[in-house]
Amino acid sequence: MDPDPVATPKCATVPLPQSTPVKIGTSTTCPFTTNQKFRIPSCTAMAEEIAKFIVGPMPAQEFLDDFFPTKKLRGLSQVPLFMPGCYDDTLRAKYEVDAYEPFVSASKKPSFTYFNAIPIVFKIAATAQFLPDLRLVDTSSNPDGNPRSSLPFKIKPDVTIYPGGTNEEKTDSSISEIFTEFKWNIQDDPFCDVHNVGSSESDSRQSFLHDTQAGKDTLGQITSYAAAQLGAQFRTHAYSVFILRDTARILRWDRSGTIVTEAIKYNEDCFLAEFFRRYSKASPAMRGKDMSASLPTALQAQSARKALELDPSIPLVKLSIPSGAGNTLHYFVVPAPSATLYTPPGRATRGFKAYDISHRNVVFLKDSWRIDLPDIHKEGSVYKILNEAEVANVPQCIVSGDILIDDYHATKTNFYTEKPWACRSGAQFIPHQHCRLVLDVLGRVLHEYSSSYEMVSAVRNALIGEWYNSARSR
Repeated sequence: MDPDPVATPKCATVPLPQSTPVKIGTSTTCPFTTNQKFRIPSCTAMAEEIAKFIVGPMPAQEFLDDFFPTKKLRGLSQVPLFMPGCYDDTLRAKYEVDAYEPFVSASKKPSFTYFNAIPIVFKIAATAQFLPDLRLVDTSSNPDGNPRSSLPFKIKPDVTIYPGGTNEEKTDSSISEIFTEFKWNIQDDPFCDVHNVGSSESDSRQSFLHDTQAGKDTLGQITSYAAAQLGAQFRTHAYSVFILRDTARILRWDRSGTIVTEAIKYNEDCFLAEFFRRYSKASPAMRGKDMSASLPTALQAQSARKALELDPSIPLVKLSIPSGAGNTLHYFVVPAPSATLYTPPGRATRGFKAYDISHRNVVFLKDSWRIDLPDIHKEGSVYKILNEAEVANVPQCIVSGDILIDDYHATKTNFYTEKPWACRSGAQFIPHQHCRLVLDVLGRVLHEYSSSYEMVSAVRNALIGEWYNSARSR
C-alpha cells in the first residue's frame, strides 16, 4: 500500500459534526495516501531519479523467456497452469483494499465440474496456486518491521511474497521476495501508452511514464520498496509487481536501471500467472539472491560477534571474495546491512566492519557495484599499484575481486536499451559489476574526529599520499 507507518482507513467512522458540511475524500479521511497533502518528499525525489533509468515496455513473453527460461526450471510442470477467470474475485472488488485477500487466497465463489455425471464443487485458487513453495501475505496494514532500515519512512506494500519456510505475517524487507502494489484509481498509474517527449521533430525521445504528480508519487512509492529490499538484503536484482485494477506490470530492478513489462490483462492472459509459476521454480540466484553471501557457522558467528563487539540480536552474514589466478575464496563475517534511501541505479557502495575468518582480526570490507567500462581501472588494481610503489599513507589492500560465481553479478538492464520496443529516454545506462575489497585500516567517519588537530592531520596525510603518487608517476 502506501509508504507510511499507519494503515489507511477505508472511511471515517466517527460521527461527523452536524453544523457545517464536511468534505469526505482521501485527503481528509485517508491521510496516509500518495496525494498532494501528504506527499513524502523523499519518494518524490526517488521518482524523479528512477524515471531516467526505466526501460520498457518490454513484451511480457520476452521478459519471461529472457529472465526465466523454462529449460532452467526444474519441476515447472508440477505447478498448475493459468485458467482465465481465476482472478474474478479480485476484479469484483469495488475498493482497492477489498482486492488484496482474493488476490492472495482462493476464490470464495465455488465453481463446478462434473465427473461421471456427478457435480464436483471446488474453489478457483488465485495467486497461491502458482507459488506452491512461497507464502503470500496481505501486508497492507503492517509497515516494514526490519529494525535495520534507515529509511525516513516505513514502507507498507499491499502484498508481500516470502520464502516458504518463513512465518512472517507483516512486512519485512530483509526477507521479502516480491513486493506487490495495488492501485484502483487510474490517475495513480505511473505508466501509460508510449508517446513522444522530444522537443523537436528530430528529437526521437519517447516515454511510457505518466507525467502527472499522482503517477510520479506511485512511481516513487514502488521505487522505495525496491530500495528497501535491495538495501536490506544481499541481492543482485529484485522483482516487483504493480497492479492497476485489471492490468499488471512486472518490474525487474538492478544497479543499472529498471525493466518494466507491457500492461498485462492478468485475468485474461497468462503472463502474470506464468511469472509466478516460473519464479516458484527458479533457483535462488535467478530470483536475485546473492549466492556469495551465506550464514556463518556457529563458531564463526561467536568469534565474529566478540571481535566486532556486536549485540546477539544483530544478524550476521558471511561474504566471500575471490582473488588470484585461481580465484581462491576468502571469507569475512559482517553484520546484516542497513537499508538506506538509495535509488537502485548506481554503485550502491556499502562499507562494513568485518571479521577476517582466516586471520581472526577486524578489517574494513567494501561491497559495491563498480562501473564496468574498459577505461576505468578496478579499485583493487589501483591499490595494488600504490602498495607496490610504497606510496605513503595508503591502506594495504588485503584482497579484492569481482564476484563471478554466476552471471547475475553483472547488470542486465543496460543490454535492453536499444531493443525495438524500448523507449528512447536519452539517458546513459552504465553497466555495473559486483565487486568487493578489504583494507587493513578501519577508519572512522570524518565528523567523528576528536580534535581539529586530528582532522587536519588526516587531510595532511592524504595530501602526502597524493603527492607521493604524483611524484612517482612522473
